[in-house]
Amino acid sequence: MYRTTTFILLILTIVSVSAAQEMRISGKVIDASTKHPIVGCEIIVGSKGTISDNTGSFIISEHPETEVIFQHIAYTRVSLKMKEVTETVALIPNLLQGEKVSVYGALRTQSLLESEGGISIITKRDIDKSSEPHFQTLINNIPNLNWAGGSSRPRFFQIRGIGERSQFAGDGPPNYSVGFSIDDLDLSGIGMSGLTFDVNRVELFRGPQSSIYGPNALAGFIVLRSNDPDQNQSNYVSVSAGNANTLNMGTAFNLFSGSMFRARLSAYRGYNNGFVHNEYLDERTTNERSETMARLKLIWSVNPNLDLKTTLLSVYMDNGYDAWTPDNSAFATQSDKPGKDSQTLNAAVVKAEYSLTPRTDLYSISTLSFADMIYSYDSDWGNDEYWADEPYSFDPAVEGSRYDFFDKVARHRNTMTQEIRMVHANKPGTLHLIAGVYYKNLVEKDDAEGYLFGGDESELESEFQLSNKSVYAQIDYNPLDKITLTSNLRLGSRNTEYEDNKTTSFSMADNLNGGKVALLVKIDSRKSAFINAARGFKAGGINQHPRILDINRPFSPEYVNNYEIGYRGVSNKGMVSVLAFYTKRMDQQVSLSSQQDPMDPNSFTYYIGNASEGQVYGLELEFRRKISHSVYLSGNLGLLESKTEQYSFEVAPDQFVSLGDRAFAHAPKYSYRLGLDYRVTPTIALRTSISGKDKFYFSESHDQVSQSYSLVNSGINYDISNSLELSLWVDNLLDAHYAVRGFYFGLEPPDYPEKLYMTYGDPRHYGLTVKYKFGS
Repeated sequence: MYRTTTFILLILTIVSVSAAQEMRISGKVIDASTKHPIVGCEIIVGSKGTISDNTGSFIISEHPETEVIFQHIAYTRVSLKMKEVTETVALIPNLLQGEKVSVYGALRTQSLLESEGGISIITKRDIDKSSEPHFQTLINNIPNLNWAGGSSRPRFFQIRGIGERSQFAGDGPPNYSVGFSIDDLDLSGIGMSGLTFDVNRVELFRGPQSSIYGPNALAGFIVLRSNDPDQNQSNYVSVSAGNANTLNMGTAFNLFSGSMFRARLSAYRGYNNGFVHNEYLDERTTNERSETMARLKLIWSVNPNLDLKTTLLSVYMDNGYDAWTPDNSAFATQSDKPGKDSQTLNAAVVKAEYSLTPRTDLYSISTLSFADMIYSYDSDWGNDEYWADEPYSFDPAVEGSRYDFFDKVARHRNTMTQEIRMVHANKPGTLHLIAGVYYKNLVEKDDAEGYLFGGDESELESEFQLSNKSVYAQIDYNPLDKITLTSNLRLGSRNTEYEDNKTTSFSMADNLNGGKVALLVKIDSRKSAFINAARGFKAGGINQHPRILDINRPFSPEYVNNYEIGYRGVSNKGMVSVLAFYTKRMDQQVSLSSQQDPMDPNSFTYYIGNASEGQVYGLELEFRRKISHSVYLSGNLGLLESKTEQYSFEVAPDQFVSLGDRAFAHAPKYSYRLGLDYRVTPTIALRTSISGKDKFYFSESHDQVSQSYSLVNSGINYDISNSLELSLWVDNLLDAHYAVRGFYFGLEPPDYPEKLYMTYGDPRHYGLTVKYKFGS
């Protein structure tokens, strides 16, 4: 149909031009980001004018050389000659129109202005600007969000200074302070699968979200949502090439887009060499990233009251891992046994939406996922020749063994969840009632070998079985037209069972309860203010060290009380959001160590316990602003002040160590981003941004800190036609070296002095992306 229509229009155009008469075009104006039709777009043709109808359609007639102007208050003005107008005219949104932006990750869909809390939304337009389709490239777009290196892609996140930095073998159950999901699929702790190819939006909820998402949301939650099959979603092919042997290829298209059955397929394959040169092996692929994704989304409108949405996702991350060096020389390694950081994920999500009555909807969300991961590394970071040279002079014949270590953990995780939710609107705009039940079963098996538990063990086979059950409810009540009172409550339990091949078997159960109350005042149709108080939780767990006493084996849940006050405002020229928060941590889970047997000096072990309290407060600002017809500013600022109260623990009889009395680890006092977009012509746009973070402590167990840093990213977009786009991009333009993880310990023989070792974020990365849209 599309080809036939194009052919007819082409014939008409040729006839019109050859006859030097008026040409007539019928077309549609759409949003360049969402592909949805734009209603009420003003179309000026010479001295005449019209507007697009409620489907975005228009019909115009004029001489081929006549100027045609498309303008709308919320979009960038486009000027074309009549002969250049095609049947689809895509307008670029000026700025994020807050009153029209919806939040989908909460218990019910609502506009951003009606949301009472710290929420950042990254739209498809900004996602498509990123150099490569991975959540890693979007982290600096969000205030007070940090991540910990130590893996090929970010897996462990910190929001407002709270969050894990790793999960090595023997570190306990899969408990996380920051959750991560894609299309309702919980991938907390394994978020390296966060590819953003054909993703429509990212929503990040700051502050405790336990009453919505359960145990993995003490500090916040990250939500990725991919494009649904829709006739307004474009079909496209994208190819990127750049330095570090970068080659990324992907395609996404609608298989069906009917009124009853719709389907969309997206596939992606990405590669770069990981920026590392292994000097000992003389190879540049030991830290490579080889990433593949396929996703099929199906929507079946069974009848007017029932929709079934199925998502099938398969991800294969075949990444190397070779990032640490004894001399901290960022991207030149010496390892003789490079590691792997791979992940294979196969998952299915089935979401049913049933309209019980015109005011009551019932949702069922079922997920099933299987993840296999291998994480390994050369744990001495060197080779025999390296350690034999000065200044180490390590001689295996003298020492009795080689200085050679390798660690590996093969992890398998099966997860099944089931949620049933009912949403009832008593009267439109006055009362919403939400109630639901949730069940999750997770089994995680580890097969680890290497230098485990500080050298106490060389191999470990273990299994955790976690079972979460909860009920929740929420009430949104409007006592007055501009006031909304919200309260929600989640009551749940989690059972944890553990066993390993070291004769350890242990089980425990936690009751986990949290909630939130909030007041939102809609000042007018474009401004709102809110205040809220929330209680979040993180489940307890089981220490795995085989020598630990049973009294020290379990640790209890951690809780936070969080308070926020904020304001949001939008206009035709921009938006602003500002929020202040205070969080109190209670029964904080910290790493402890002690001598388990007073008569055995070798019984000194590390374990997790509840030994401290802490607090964090700060400010978060996000804004977008239209400076002129073609210049736009955007940015964010996060300010953070954190402190863990001092705590002491006994490491041996009558020997105590005190820690704390300082800021959280991975909690920079400030983070920022400032971006500038300049549209040179209707088809050419320039963009640049600078982002950065303050220094931060690497760990709670030592006082070593990173250095503050700033990163500059830039790009040029050229819309050759409505179907073909070119983008030239460069990340980390100034090639800054910035640490993303640090350890302080003794590595180097023969004296093994303690020093700081760091791994770094990506160096300068540049390339060219070509995107071609096809079909309708």
